[in-house]
Amino acid sequence: MGRGTQQLPRIIIFDLDGTILDTEPVSLNAWIQAAAEYGLELSMDQATRFIGLTNQSVAELAKREFGEDLPIAQIFQRKRALTQVEFRAGIPLKKGVRELLATLQELGIRTCIATSSGKDRSNRFLQSVNLLDQFEFLISGEEVTHSKPHPEIFLRCLDHANVPANPAIVVEDSKNGIIGARRSGAKTVLIPDLVTVDEEMAANTDFVFESLLDLRDYILTLA
Repeated sequence: MGRGTQQLPRIIIFDLDGTILDTEPVSLNAWIQAAAEYGLELSMDQATRFIGLTNQSVAELAKREFGEDLPIAQIFQRKRALTQVEFRAGIPLKKGVRELLATLQELGIRTCIATSSGKDRSNRFLQSVNLLDQFEFLISGEEVTHSKPHPEIFLRCLDHANVPANPAIVVEDSKNGIIGARRSGAKTVLIPDLVTVDEEMAANTDFVFESLLDLRDYILTLA
């Protein structure tokens, strides 16, 4: 859509892992390794179903899939230890993060984070890549009752910012995230990470971009 056909968003709500931080490959491999150490064969397809979920929702899904006796607390602990080792060398960013955020700041567009991950961990990761002060606030999975694809976390962001869903944009990389984003009433931008875009994801997406640089280019057409 060209200049003048839409207004600039008042706020852009970003997912964190897989959207801002390129952490999902490490996270999924850690899930698979941790599960294997406890005798569970977890495929990559099964592990990708965890993307965008809170820890509680991951536990519920895993127990439905593999049984109530699954030692999920121990697997969680081992998975966290494995990822911590990997991220000691640094946390990579998704393509275009700094360029997009600089453009949004120039245009006066507010930004925040809606992540299913824990608040302390998310703040620590953002601080480590010098991005914490680039976002006005962060709502974590610990602060909501319902996990994505429920829209609660996005609605909480809109309420906290005192901004209506229109004009607002949610940027996501996962199926759970993009469905929840659409249910919030905001415009949705999907930038796929590890999950193949299926019909349901496409139906819940206003725009699919290859990277955050493409989102920046789109925002500039509205300016």
